[in-house]
Amino acid sequence: MYFLGRGEATLGDEKVKIENDLVVLAPKGVEHEARNTSDTETLKVFCVFIPPLKPTELLAKAAQIRREKIQDNLQ
Repeated sequence: MYFLGRGEATLGDEKVKIENDLVVLAPKGVEHEARNTSDTETLKVFCVFIPPLKPTELLAKAAQIRREKIQDNLQ
């Protein structure tokens, strides 16, 4: 993942401060997340998947994760 902006990334149990032009490798099977910690700046992320994911797989997984997070926040 390539970042422009500021925030915080989590890779497994490790937290990493995101600054402009940071590159983070998230190995397969390691849970990872990026959060924008700025109230005024946009955090931009460019992701490369190796091997590439089919768009339908990626969108379905992203939707599933989002639904789970919404449910967690409602509880």
